[in-house]
Amino acid sequence: MDTIKIFDTTLRDGEQSPGCSMTIDEKIKVAIQLDKLNVDIIEAGFAAASPGDFEAIDKISEVVKNSYVCSLARAVDNDIKKAGESIQKAKYQRIHTFIATSPIHMEHKLKMSPNEVIKRAVEAVKYAKTFVDDVEFSCEDAGRSEMGFLKEIISAVIEAGAKTINIPDTVGYTMPWEFGNQIKELVEFVNRIIRKMKEQVRQVEELLEEEEELLKFKRTVEEDEELETIYKRIINLLIIKFGIKNFAFYEVFEKSNTMSVLVASQKETFCDPAIFNDAELCRAKRRGLPVKSEEGILGKACSMYRGQTNYYMCYPFFFTEGEKFILQIVCDNQEEYERLKEKGKHSTVAQIAVMRKMIIIAHSLYKNNKKYK
Repeated sequence: MDTIKIFDTTLRDGEQSPGCSMTIDEKIKVAIQLDKLNVDIIEAGFAAASPGDFEAIDKISEVVKNSYVCSLARAVDNDIKKAGESIQKAKYQRIHTFIATSPIHMEHKLKMSPNEVIKRAVEAVKYAKTFVDDVEFSCEDAGRSEMGFLKEIISAVIEAGAKTINIPDTVGYTMPWEFGNQIKELVEFVNRIIRKMKEQVRQVEELLEEEEELLKFKRTVEEDEELETIYKRIINLLIIKFGIKNFAFYEVFEKSNTMSVLVASQKETFCDPAIFNDAELCRAKRRGLPVKSEEGILGKACSMYRGQTNYYMCYPFFFTEGEKFILQIVCDNQEEYERLKEKGKHSTVAQIAVMRKMIIIAHSLYKNNKKYK
């Protein structure tokens, strides 16, 4: 569910209105009332602007109990340092840093190129993150900024760690409908970034879980005596994760152009080992059988071909020079073949990686311990 957060800037931007400047005590009284109203974020001032602003933010940080206390800072190290120091006493802290993004401001005020502005913005966000976890970034004069550049800099600062993006029409340039369309497009853009980042986080979390499974497997392997048992355990994981029924795991001997079955779900082998010419292509091609290379359950298949009665998927594994293994999955019919192929498309990078690692661990451990024959 989307959440609307109230960002109140009365104590910073508001007091710039004629006749609205406040003393430190007055600012503290306003901050207390905003806190009682459960305002999410109170922008208490601009710490680097003056010693008085710094002191006001520092004292407000002591009395606010529920709201985030925020200090504004230009994308300059000294500003960010002052902001971080001014909110140290706050229970919840935020730094709000900004830089101009419109062509006219970049050229005449900042005298910086677009690339320099992006670099400065990223550095500012990263530096602010050394003081607080919650960093807000604003594109000053966004109303007159080019959409392509806004997307570029927003993407960069989000990657750098910014949690909130502010799009102000600083000089009141755009008409309401223009600004509305601009915000709509940027919201859709940021949502796409967020979805992508969430997917990356999910994959990392899943990879960590798979790595834990890998460590458990390694400890088990070290205690086991039979290599065939280890391979069966690996293949059983394939069966559990992907619903594979029939398989064979071969070792390939290049010099003699032969293969031996290490472990299989059935006693009989599924095909003539001589059909494999090398790890890249199945000799079935020479026999006139349709062969194609594509992404499959364990990554890129060296070949996928149809025999007279069955469909075959073959996956290569490489260890050291001259050592090759092939996992062959056999489907009884086209429906099963299509099901496994489709399921393989949805397998994660983590699952693919952990299967390969398991086979490599089993092989290397037993070879080093001279248990492998």
